Amino acid sequence: MKGQKQRKLSRRAVAKVRYQVKEALHKKRSVKNYRPTIASINSWFNTLNRGIFGSRLQTPTFKIKRLKGCYAQCICLWDARSVQCPKHELPVGQDHPSIEFVIEMKTVYDTWKDFIETLAHEMVHLHQMTVDLDPTSNHNANFYRWRPTFKRFGLGLCL
Repeated sequence: MKGQKQRKLSRRAVAKVRYQVKEALHKKRSVKNYRPTIASINSWFNTLNRGIFGSRLQTPTFKIKRLKGCYAQCICLWDARSVQCPKHELPVGQDHPSIEFVIEMKTVYDTWKDFIETLAHEMVHLHQMTVDLDPTSNHNANFYRWRPTFKRFGLGLCL
């Protein structure tokens, strides 16, 4: 009984977040040249984390900066002297105080929808690094399995 109650509450929470996202997409469909703030990134990160990722993601550090050739990036920073891992792989599965996750977002997005889809996209990469323990965390089958979930929320998962 207890498990069923928890499952109903989580379904309700997911439905609430799905409604929030779709409502925001509708209300902000005409917003052009959207400039995100750390507060807005943090707020939407928490909302998407609750609804799409089941609150499994830990909040990373957020930065807004000029980025060339990309909309955003999810970065894993670590001190190679204290964290041992193969040369071209992330130190996944290691709980070490010197490992830090950062999501860097662009200063201006063409539309608000571009912003929210980009943030959700980077959250998938964060999920790959921290929950799936995918040592490459790139655009692979592990990444694209999120496409149906994103579609239910009215979001696109693209490169």
